[in-house]
Amino acid sequence: MVVGWGSGLGSALDGCLGAAPVVRLSGTYRTEARYTSPANGTTFDARRAGFLAYPYQSLYPFSIGTKTAPSRICVAGGLVLGQQRRNLTWDEMKKNYDGGGLLISSHGQYVVDGLRVDNLEDGVRPRGTEGRYPKDGDGFVMRNLYFTYIRDDCVENDDIAGGIIADSLFDGCYTGISERPPHGSPQLAHPAPAGETLLLDHVLLRLQAMPGPRVPHDLTSDRKDLGHGQLFKWSSVGNSLVVRHSVFLIEKAPNSSDYFPFPSGTVTQDVLLVWLGPGAFHWRLPAGTTVTTDRSVWDDARTVWLARHGCTSFTSCSKLEDPAPITSGTRSASQPLASPAGTLSASNSLTEAGSSNASSSSERLPPVLLALAILGLVVTTGLLAVGVGRGP
Repeated sequence: MVVGWGSGLGSALDGCLGAAPVVRLSGTYRTEARYTSPANGTTFDARRAGFLAYPYQSLYPFSIGTKTAPSRICVAGGLVLGQQRRNLTWDEMKKNYDGGGLLISSHGQYVVDGLRVDNLEDGVRPRGTEGRYPKDGDGFVMRNLYFTYIRDDCVENDDIAGGIIADSLFDGCYTGISERPPHGSPQLAHPAPAGETLLLDHVLLRLQAMPGPRVPHDLTSDRKDLGHGQLFKWSSVGNSLVVRHSVFLIEKAPNSSDYFPFPSGTVTQDVLLVWLGPGAFHWRLPAGTTVTTDRSVWDDARTVWLARHGCTSFTSCSKLEDPAPITSGTRSASQPLASPAGTLSASNSLTEAGSSNASSSSERLPPVLLALAILGLVVTTGLLAVGVGRGP
């Protein structure tokens, strides 16, 4: 029996859970929980549900909207635990178990709050309408996510949706965030619109060295080798990336230096990279990012996050969707979550990846969709998101 699903009802979810229709999930699901065509505005209350179907019964233990991609979906909670051996190589995982903890297809606006995933290929896969290009999945808010031992991408955003990831702990990713559609995908012909942004705000992310990392085709690797990919697996069609008030831990040199540590043009503010790899960190950084070799920076930030979210173990987090407020004991506590674009003062101006000098008062965020500015206010105030899709 799996225990520990329960967590408090947070103010950020009041609008979701107080509206109809609501699908309430509880107990342990050993086969896939699949909702292909829910109505617009459906809330899935999975705060007392555990999903154990991966990988032997389903590669997608929890999937929503895969046929119709409805708007205004809300997902609250959910604990997804992979059942396969933890020493499989990257190739074995990719070939046999290429799935994800939550597959959600939506458009316009939707919220994922308090999802936990351990030991899956990918953590969460946001998607737009099936077969439509360019995709229409923009406008998501994902917050209070807690992922561990994700064997590929913690967030596989390969439909290149604009949105916000906030106040989340990714404590073991092979790759952090992906915006690289697979070879041959029609999405490769549709770059993100100018000004569309993926924003990470108060995110903790650890690249964890895992068995049998992916290597070039002319080399070999077995499960005795340990390694990981990049923070951001990007492409020429990816969104503009903005990162604020976040801490990243890098255990080893990545298996590729493409887009490392940030895609070109990334805008950062108050970001720390904890480097545990060999030698000195030699990659170029934006002026809004600092490198340290002090592991305690990550450990302290992680401890504070877990305490704020009431987590005594991975399966027991009493305040996951309703964490304690960010206080002076946390990093950058004086800064709000996700301010709207264009409101930063000179002293808080963001700086772009590739910069080698300190920011000046003329540096500002690049244009960001009005929808994401609204979403930023949403995360700050704890209200539901209101977003705008890309349109036809």
